[in-house]
Amino acid sequence: MSEDGQNKHASILRKYPTYRDDFVNGSWKWIEGRQMDDNAEGLWRVHDKLCDLKKFVTAHPGGSDITEAFEAYHLTEKASNILQKYFVKDAELPRNYKFTFKDDGFYRTLKRRATKVYENMDKSSLLLRKSKLISDLNLFLFFFTSLLFVRMRECFSISFRLV
Repeated sequence: MSEDGQNKHASILRKYPTYRDDFVNGSWKWIEGRQMDDNAEGLWRVHDKLCDLKKFVTAHPGGSDITEAFEAYHLTEKASNILQKYFVKDAELPRNYKFTFKDDGFYRTLKRRATKVYENMDKSSLLLRKSKLISDLNLFLFFFTSLLFVRMRECFSISFRLV
């Protein structure tokens, strides 16, 4: 029960996230909460397998369920085969997130089809160059507007101090 007397839940989770409703909540607090909720036992969890990736990934915060990130980033089975070398044991508790990644499911089917299209794509095509140009322009606009915002904020804060 929450402070206002209502049960809190999220439809994609088995357990409501730890520290979700804390007043002061930052990225490290979020990671700490994920480590508590993911049932990874201090290891990295991919699906229902626990792996020790300390030698492989030194910068990862560790102890979290990285299934979604793993599935989204790795398009081929090559990474799954490498991951088997780091397998420690099967997880004792179910994943907190209810997402499934079955071979005949929507996500894996979409991923296989997208991989086939990408492999057969002409990498020098006009459409691909246009897409890269749009991505680069978006990145430039993001940085430019960020700098503009910082500059505008400085101007406003100076004028407010003078008044």
